[in-house]
Amino acid sequence: MLDQEDPIVAFIKTRALCTRFSIYLEEGEGSLLFGEGPGIALQGAKHLEMEIEHIDRVFLKENVFKTADKNVTEFAYNNPIKGTFSNVTV
Repeated sequence: MLDQEDPIVAFIKTRALCTRFSIYLEEGEGSLLFGEGPGIALQGAKHLEMEIEHIDRVFLKENVFKTADKNVTEFAYNNPIKGTFSNVTV
């Protein structure tokens, strides 16, 4: 995402990923990934989502923010993260 030539595209893609990950942990396939509940992972995901939304609000007019927020949320629900993580060694 960060290799995009357009920083706005990179920002939108990053925000969409944060929203998708929060949904994944809260109501999607990831909600059962950590046993009783995702706890700290969900808290972290929600915090990141809140922080990136705050950045969005600083740079966008309210009407543009509302449209962008709606579009990102729709995209996140229509393109959920699926499956689980694997043990990939980098």
